[in-house]
Amino acid sequence: MEGLPTTTKTERRSRSKNLHTSKPSLVMAFFSCVAWLYVAGRLWQDAENRKLLANLLKRNIEQKPKILTIEDKLMVLGCKDLERRIVEVEMDLTLAKSQGYLKHQLPQSESSSQRKLLAVIGVYTGFGRYLKRNTFRGSWMPREGLIGLLEHRRHQDSAYIGCMKSGEVVSEEGKLWYEPEWWKFGDEKSYFRHASGSLIILSKNLAHYINTNSASLKTYAHDDISVGSWMMGVQAIYIDDNRLCCSSIRQDKVCSVA
Repeated sequence: MEGLPTTTKTERRSRSKNLHTSKPSLVMAFFSCVAWLYVAGRLWQDAENRKLLANLLKRNIEQKPKILTIEDKLMVLGCKDLERRIVEVEMDLTLAKSQGYLKHQLPQSESSSQRKLLAVIGVYTGFGRYLKRNTFRGSWMPREGLIGLLEHRRHQDSAYIGCMKSGEVVSEEGKLWYEPEWWKFGDEKSYFRHASGSLIILSKNLAHYINTNSASLKTYAHDDISVGSWMMGVQAIYIDDNRLCCSSIRQDKVCSVA
């Protein structure tokens, strides 16, 4: 009977000891759960905040006005299309200059071939000496022979008609027919073949070419040399006609003795 109380006391001590050791574990487990719930809640809240901020940023970017570049502004103002048309016109102009503004002549009908020749005789006054031009204008030119020559060559394009010759280049300053740019004609100092004198006949397409490109054509001291150098750069047909050679011996030639 004495052993029973002893056993009961021992069991009570062990039970009380187990209760004391399990309380801190329960407290730690409770705080661990609370901490886990807190961290999970913060993470979930941060995820929601990030999602909300991303949506707001996307909405602001969509509503933000687009930054226009210079190209966009030109497109809005219509300048881009105008620039494209200017480039196309410049390309057409370059192509036309390379062709010399030579247009294909349409075949004439029988009725038009029977019409009288309408010839325009003029002096290109864009170059040359003033006194020489006035003398040439005031001189007498027999129109009958000149009109006959023009009528004979009326259907010929790219015609370069004149008294063809080539002579020595005068390189000594002070002499008659001095050429300041004599060194450009080579070591032989000889002119290329050209229509000499004051009277030169050009077809309509060649005259149009000179008139259009006069600002960029090279000129020399003498008019006939300048025109001859221009004819070397185009597909001109050289026609030597001695009736255009000025001479005091043959006054019946179509020529001005100026």
